[in-house]
Amino acid sequence: MKSVLVGLTLLLLMTGCGRDKTYTVAGLTKMLQDSDPAMRCTAAEQLGTYGAEAKPAVPELTQALKDSDPTVRLAAAYALAAIGLDAESALPALTEMLKDQDVELRLAAVYAISAVGLTAPTALPALQQAQRDREERVRQEATQAIRKLEAAAKYGSSAPAATDKKNAKVLP
Repeated sequence: MKSVLVGLTLLLLMTGCGRDKTYTVAGLTKMLQDSDPAMRCTAAEQLGTYGAEAKPAVPELTQALKDSDPTVRLAAAYALAAIGLDAESALPALTEMLKDQDVELRLAAVYAISAVGLTAPTALPALQQAQRDREERVRQEATQAIRKLEAAAKYGSSAPAATDKKNAKVLP
C-alpha cells in the first residue's frame, strides 16, 4: 500500500499537480506588482533564475527598474541580465539607470547592459558613458563590459559566455 501511495505522489508531481503556480514565470511576473517591496524583489530575483525562459517578463522587469525601492531595481537589473539578449528592449531603461545616485545600481546597470546589449549598437555608447562615472568601480566594470562587447563583435555574438565553463575558451 505504501509503494502505491509513493507511486501516486510521484505521478502527481511529475504531471504538475501540487506545483505552486506563484513561482512560475507568469506568477512571478504578477508578483512584481505586489504592494510589498520584499515580494517584488523576490519576484525579480526568482525570474532571473529562469534565464531566457523569463522573456515574457521583460516588460514588467523593465518597469521594475523604476520601482521606488532600490532593492527591487537592483534585482530587476540582474534578472534582465540573466535573461540576456532576449531582454534587449530594456536597454534604454538600463542606460537611464546609469544616472542613479546609488553606485550599486549603476554597477548593476553596467553588468546588465553588457549582458542584454551584446549586439545592440546603443550598448557601447552607454558603457563609454559609464567609463566617465565618478566611482572607480563603475569605471572599471564599464571597461570590462566594453571588452566583452568587443570580444563578441570580434568572435561573434554566439561566443560562449565566461560563465559557461564547459564551452568557454581563453581569448587571445
